[in-house]
Amino acid sequence: MENYLECYHLSVVHAQSLKCFDAKNIIYTPTGRHYQIFVPFTDDEFVKLHPAFSGEPKGQSYQGFIFPNMMVNTATDKVSIFRLTPLSPTRTKFEVFIYQTKAQMEAFPYKPDDFRPEFERVLNEDFGVVRSLQASVRSLAYGVVQLADIEYGISHFHQVLSEYYQL
Repeated sequence: MENYLECYHLSVVHAQSLKCFDAKNIIYTPTGRHYQIFVPFTDDEFVKLHPAFSGEPKGQSYQGFIFPNMMVNTATDKVSIFRLTPLSPTRTKFEVFIYQTKAQMEAFPYKPDDFRPEFERVLNEDFGVVRSLQASVRSLAYGVVQLADIEYGISHFHQVLSEYYQL
């Protein structure tokens, strides 16, 4: 969840795979327990053809986090939903659901063979970082002293989670 609720990793972890997004201008807006995420696209023409997250140059993708475990990602040709279900302290089930409107199906017939390789590339970039961070949490030296200002999505998530468990 934390990985999705901050954007500063995009320019490093996804330097090539998600260069369609203007990572410096992403805006996270808390809405109760949830988050609206405004993700602008760059002005490059290749944005139109991005296999996983297509859009219009200088347009935007509206994304969001639905507490406690869902993420919504919009593109020109589809909407993807991520659902994470904890299975144990070290394992999580990650599901992806792809939806298209009738108009999207007609204009952009869903072709898993075109979509899947790039989408899996993006996810595997995240999984590599997340697995490394998760392993570090077990270290005796691990401790969170303070989160950076740009990690307010993470702070908000933990605040909501804490309140949820107090109910």
